Amino acid sequence: MKSEELKHSTENRVLSSVLKEKTGPYGETRWGILRWMVGLIISFVMINSAYSQEDIDLSSPADTSFNHPSKRTAILLSLALPGLGEAYGGNWARARTFFITEGITWTSFTALRVYGGWRADDYRVYSADHAGVRLTGQSDSFFRDIGSFSGSEVFNTEQLLTQRAQAQVYTGVNTWAWDKEASRKTYLDIRRSSRRAQVRSVYLIGFAILTRVVSAIDAGRIIDSRSPSMPVLNMYFPPDGSIRMALGYRF
Repeated sequence: MKSEELKHSTENRVLSSVLKEKTGPYGETRWGILRWMVGLIISFVMINSAYSQEDIDLSSPADTSFNHPSKRTAILLSLALPGLGEAYGGNWARARTFFITEGITWTSFTALRVYGGWRADDYRVYSADHAGVRLTGQSDSFFRDIGSFSGSEVFNTEQLLTQRAQAQVYTGVNTWAWDKEASRKTYLDIRRSSRRAQVRSVYLIGFAILTRVVSAIDAGRIIDSRSPSMPVLNMYFPPDGSIRMALGYRF
């Protein structure tokens, strides 16, 4: 029994040390979102290129007369990156506003994800120190349950009384017992701060999508009402696979 408890304690100490050194468990998620954003931008550029092949030669520099930018191109550019459609249409003031908003949105998203990851590490380590929790192999529902009950025995008793034959109980190394009620409440505060950060980061994804829709509508209106004397950003795609931009101004 002592050897098993010693092994359990050693595992917790090692894992706690690792968690404290990490910058957050969501690094892979952040990279996945970044790859998704890059793929989205490339997809929109490729779609626009494919549709435009019928009208213009994309392997040649853009028409320097800048007669009238494509509304479809402006909308697609804004859906890929808010503000890019406005820049394409020549309204740099609005483009800067959307660029700044986009930067703030994803900076805040990353900060919330990192902070949520840090706090998640904190409540796990705290539960190991104050409730004797084994950290390896535990699900999120386990960490939710330990915050709701003072010990696994109390949880198991309630489960047996309410669920009877369908009761799910914690046994063996999956048990816990808080050293005091104040520790359990502190654990709940830390866990709630982690969850709040995660939920707010999801709201920011929704805000980023909304910004793209607003920017696309705005870019389309700019193209419809653009004065010919405004500067315009044109793009073309040479055969070598590069993407080139040309800024023109018609007097």
